[in-house]
Order: sequence, then structure tokens, then C-alpha cells
Amino acid sequence: MKPVKNEPRRSGGVFISDLSAESGAATLIEALDLYPGALIEFLSRDPLDGDALQARLQGAAYLVLPTLSYDPMPRPLVEAFANGVPVIASRVGTLAELIEPGRNGLLFEPGSARELARRLA
Repeated sequence: MKPVKNEPRRSGGVFISDLSAESGAATLIEALDLYPGALIEFLSRDPLDGDALQARLQGAAYLVLPTLSYDPMPRPLVEAFANGVPVIASRVGTLAELIEPGRNGLLFEPGSARELARRLA
């Protein structure tokens, strides 16, 4: 994605979820060990209202969605797309259909920390 003229520079990634096994947080943490250069802000989805979430996404270069479970339309994905933020997500369910690699994000095999680390790089 090309930056829009006069748009503030975005940096780092955002992970919006809980730390449950299904969220893929363990995969992300392992990927960060493999590629320590990635800067990811971990946010819990519960306390974030719409404005706070918008503000965080507007400053992010990408959203990381390493989920291991099927969700037909994850809210973080919708919010990221609404803010023009690409998504790095596991190839699960509708994520594999909605994310077009190189256009609006990147995909990796669910649970593969090595592949996620390559996408973060």
C-alpha cells in the first residue's frame, strides 16, 4: 500500500486479542523470538472503545492476527481494513479469502512461528 500524501507515518504492528491459546498469541511470541526486530503492541480487546482502537490502528503499519480458530469476521480485521491497515494473518477460514497477499496483507500457516517471523521481516 502506498502512503497517502500528508498522512502521518505509521510504524510497528498491533495485536488486538486476549492471550488465549486460540488467539495465536503463543505463535506470535515465538515469532518475535525468531525475529526480534519486529515491534508489536499487544492490546486487549476488552477495554478498547471504538475511538481508542481507531487511534491505535491509525498509527500502526500493520495488524497481526495469528488466530488458530475460525471467526467469520474478526472485529480487528474489519477495523484494520476500515483504517487502511494491512493485516498479517493465519490462513484460516475467511481470513484466507479476505486477505489478498501483497495487496491488503500477508498470510501464513496457522501455528507456524517461523513463517510468521518471515512475514514480520
